[in-house]
Amino acid sequence: MIDAIVQAFAVYYGLDWGALCFGIFGCYFITCKNPYGFILSILGCCCGFAVAVISNQYGFIVYNIILIAMMARGFIDWRRDRLVRQAAE
Repeated sequence: MIDAIVQAFAVYYGLDWGALCFGIFGCYFITCKNPYGFILSILGCCCGFAVAVISNQYGFIVYNIILIAMMARGFIDWRRDRLVRQAAE
């Protein structure tokens, strides 16, 4: 049992677990209206991208690139909207 757990971390250097944790917490923070959720989601996508490269899964490489771009755009738009609202007050 312990060997299976250690082996699970050794295959992808724990990046798959990082993608899981960053992705879940990123979604949680976004639903709590916290823009740092986008940053955590980007980190999760970067981990997912690395796993996809290691395992030669080209579809997931493209998928993670698209998600990183969408999350970066969301973070920039969120900050821009917040700055506009603060300037209006």
